[in-house]
Amino acid sequence: MIFALTILGLFNAIFLVWQHGRLSPVCVGGQNCEAVLTSVYATIGSVPIAAFGVGLFMALVILHYLQKRGEIATETAVTMQLVMLVPAAAVSLVLMGIQFLVIRAFCPFCLLNTIIIWALFVGSYRGYLRQRLVSFVMPHSVWLLILGVYVAVALPFLNQRTSFMATKTIGTILGEAITENGLAQSDYAYDWKRLDNQVYQLKKRFFDLRVLEIQAQKNQQTIPAYIESVIRPTITVTETEVRDFYEARRDDIPSDKTFADVESEIRGYLLRRKEADAVGEHIKTLYDPLQAVFTVQRNQPTVIYPNEIQSYTLGSPNAPVHIVEFSDLECGHCRRAFVEIKELMARFPDSIYFEYRHFPLPSHPFSKKFSTASVCAGRQDAFFEYIELAFANQSRFAKLDPADLVKTLDLDEAAFAACMVDPQAQAVVDVDVREGERLNVRSTPMFYINGTAFPSIPTAADIQSFL
Repeated sequence: MIFALTILGLFNAIFLVWQHGRLSPVCVGGQNCEAVLTSVYATIGSVPIAAFGVGLFMALVILHYLQKRGEIATETAVTMQLVMLVPAAAVSLVLMGIQFLVIRAFCPFCLLNTIIIWALFVGSYRGYLRQRLVSFVMPHSVWLLILGVYVAVALPFLNQRTSFMATKTIGTILGEAITENGLAQSDYAYDWKRLDNQVYQLKKRFFDLRVLEIQAQKNQQTIPAYIESVIRPTITVTETEVRDFYEARRDDIPSDKTFADVESEIRGYLLRRKEADAVGEHIKTLYDPLQAVFTVQRNQPTVIYPNEIQSYTLGSPNAPVHIVEFSDLECGHCRRAFVEIKELMARFPDSIYFEYRHFPLPSHPFSKKFSTASVCAGRQDAFFEYIELAFANQSRFAKLDPADLVKTLDLDEAAFAACMVDPQAQAVVDVDVREGERLNVRSTPMFYINGTAFPSIPTAADIQSFL
């Protein structure tokens, strides 16, 4: 049992060291793991405390091995275990107090580490009481081996960790480190994450442009010539696609313009959009032949709590790209965003999982009641149909009652009316609003793609960057 706990502790400590070495630590459980792993309390000098944990558990494994081989006496092994575990148990308890009372965060793997150390301490102490003998008699080679384990684990971090912490520390004031973790929990978090994503996108586009440029040079072509000869011949825009685009955006097209008036312009736009998609897909096929590796990591993803009462989604939960949108039914940009999202889902049919969240703005007097109405339509499996109809009629909200749209959808009007006065329907909207406020959403539409903030409507290039 003691040996099994030691092996478990070793793997847990190795996992924590690995998390320390990442630019964006993430945990399987515990939304504030990064707050713990990037705090000033997580290292001694430049060495992660978890690295000392690895050394501790490796030393315990060595002691167990030597004891089983009979190279050291059981009494000596038990005593040495206790000598190592007494300070380890004390330190782990102090660190738990710092985690909960100072950092005010929770890392389940750190807690597991503490539990294992204390279990080993109690087991060793009981063994010590049974032996009732203090013995430190071991060959010098064994002492050097155990000491070497600790040093060997810590040394690789002396330079690497210093560099890593420099990226996480903004500066110091009266000896206190001001870190990016503090920035992420401040009122500037929204702007920081938005700008961080823009920087990431800029680096990714620059990198992809270099990939395309190198491939074009191999063909002795410029980038435009390469696209013209290799990619553009594969692109076509059908009459149906032009017509569907026109119908979907008819409200945005001047009323005095006929389909014939705008057909050429729409076809050109669709051609450019398809070309951008095709270029992005083509660049991905060049990564392996050119041994291209993009090493920049996104910032720590934002944790978005689900609506426990009711959620409204499209697509498969197993899709690689999860989009969460906070939207307002009275917002013109949200209306256009809804159309764009549907088109993105059509272009990436197996890649997107979309979740709609309500965020009616205080400046829009009709939005909240129409949001509640969409929840009631959702009880009759017509949520997104109602959303689409509401967006199409948002300019008439002042003259419309939410129930007027129900007639168009042929829903049960009595059930809809009963739902509109049900507090649970309003509660669905309120849960979304509270979550938006927690995330510091300031305007709509607001998107999160795999936890990354996107304050503007996502493009195909944005989706491709996650694939």
